Amino acid sequence: MMKFILFFLILCSINVFAQENTLVKGKIINLETKEPIPYCSIVYLKKDKGVFSDSLGNFILKKDPLLDSIQITSLGYEKKLLSIQILEANNLVISLKPIYFKLNEVAITPDDNKIKQKKNKKKLGPIATKLNSPKGIGPGVLGRISAIYVANQTQNIPKKITEVHYDLRNRKNSIVRVQLYHRNELTNLPDKALILEDLIVKLKPGQNRLNVNIEKYNLMMPNNGLFVSLQWLGELDAKGRHTNTYLNISPDYTFNVDDHNILNYVSFLNKNWIADNFFYEKKYWIPRFGISVIEYSK
Repeated sequence: MMKFILFFLILCSINVFAQENTLVKGKIINLETKEPIPYCSIVYLKKDKGVFSDSLGNFILKKDPLLDSIQITSLGYEKKLLSIQILEANNLVISLKPIYFKLNEVAITPDDNKIKQKKNKKKLGPIATKLNSPKGIGPGVLGRISAIYVANQTQNIPKKITEVHYDLRNRKNSIVRVQLYHRNELTNLPDKALILEDLIVKLKPGQNRLNVNIEKYNLMMPNNGLFVSLQWLGELDAKGRHTNTYLNISPDYTFNVDDHNILNYVSFLNKNWIADNFFYEKKYWIPRFGISVIEYSK
C-alpha cells in the first residue's frame, strides 16, 4: 500500500512539474483591424508573474497550474480575463476590443481668450533638484512601473506640459514605456492616463538622460498635480529582439534621498499600485523623474 501511495505521489509530482514547464505561445491582435498589439501585459491575477507581448504582438508564457486566470491589458483597449483552460491551445490568438477616448476627459487645452502671453519654462519634480552627482542608483525590473508624484504648487497659473524627463544610467539596448497619470483625489493613487497612446522609447547603451517631447498632446498640468511614470519593457539584442533577462534590467535609474517621503508608487505589469517606501541609508528613495512646463500669464 505504501509503495502504491509513493508511486502515486511521484506521478503527481511529475505531472505538476511538466505543467509548470509548459510554454504557451500566443499573439495579441486588435479585434477590429486584426493588427498585432505590441507590448501588452499578460499577467496571472493571483501573482506578480507574467510577460509582455513583443513588437509584433507575440508572447510566450510559462503555464502555472496553481494559478487559474490571466489578465491582458494594453492602453486603448478593454481589459481581458481568460481562464487557464484557454491556454491549453498553442499558437493562441487573443483579440482585444479598442476603446475610443473622449479627449476632453483627460486633456485640457488653454483658453486662448484668457492666456495672453507665455512666461518662463521650468522643470518640476525631483528632476529639478540640482545635484553634483546622483545620490544612488537602482536597477530596473522587467514589467515594473515606477510613478512619482509632481505637485502643482501654483494652481492659479496655467501650465502646458512640454517634456517628460528621467535621469537614467543605461547599460544596454533597452526599451521603456513613458506615461503620465492623473492623481485620484480620494486614494492619492495614479489614475487615468494623460497620454492616450503607447509612448514606447528605445534607449542606447550609455544614454544617461531620457527627455521626451510631448508638446503635440497639448496637455495642461492638472490642478492637483500628476504622476510621472516609467515602465521597464526589457532589454534588446543586436537584432532588436527581447532577451530573456529578468533581473538587473537596463536602464538603471538615479534617485534622491530625503527625510520626507512624497507619493511614490509601483505597479507590476499594470496590476494594482502599491506604495514604494524604499529606504536608503534610513532615508526615502525618490526616483529622479520630472516634467518641463511652460507657464502662461493671464
